Amino acid sequence: MKSTIPFLSPIKRNTNRITLVTILLGSSFLFFNCGLDDRYPPKGSFCDIMERPAPCMDVNFREKFIVLNEETIPLNMKTRVEYNFVYNNKNYELGVLGEHRYYIKEMGIENAKEKVFHRRKK
Repeated sequence: MKSTIPFLSPIKRNTNRITLVTILLGSSFLFFNCGLDDRYPPKGSFCDIMERPAPCMDVNFREKFIVLNEETIPLNMKTRVEYNFVYNNKNYELGVLGEHRYYIKEMGIENAKEKVFHRRKK
């Protein structure tokens, strides 16, 4: 079908090309740079506020270790918010619930209760 206004035909072709280039550049930017390159939960000291005296531990997610009872334990990263570690020959899972909370639960036990730890205020 021919355009009734001949000077609009080149503009329509250029608009389609610009749209295609914009979509390709935008999708490649999202695909190659999703912003997760250097994002780990912030390190800090966390305590279980449901127990007295509250047991506390230091966690460094970037360096992948936890300090528990003055013993440094390496963390094995499953995802950026899920980690595993071994303590006293038992396997545990550490999961990040938010910037200021995480949980620890023993693996291998069907109804294992999660202990929630909160960031210690400075």
